[in-house]
Amino acid sequence: MTDLSKKVIIIAIIIAIALASIGIYVFTKDKPKEAKQRRIEGYEQLDESKYPGYKEKLSAIQKEHPNWTFTILYTDLNWDDVIFNETAGCHSSNLVDSSEGGEGTGEWICPVCGEKVYQVPGWKCTSKIGV
Repeated sequence: MTDLSKKVIIIAIIIAIALASIGIYVFTKDKPKEAKQRRIEGYEQLDESKYPGYKEKLSAIQKEHPNWTFTILYTDLNWDDVIFNETAGCHSSNLVDSSEGGEGTGEWICPVCGEKVYQVPGWKCTSKIGV
């Protein structure tokens, strides 16, 4: 093998390593963080300062349905990000039945998709309010 061949191989290896490194960086830099999750059995330990009124409402539901058990799931997700991803982040991922009619139906329909029907008879993309 000549010196030129060795140099070409070494340069090719260096380029391959550089491209692989750039590829790894590009495909991982914007990766969303994984949500930390933890579960708490029952609602009694719910933090009233963060979730005012929830214990009272869950207690009322528990009285109506004594056999139900509640598991609180803390996801560490930002609520605004969740709502964005359920609406503007992906149109038509949540639908509302606009064929039902009734007052206030319009506010439940996505202002971007408008009257576009995603499923017959009248399922339309849901607005932020709807979600």
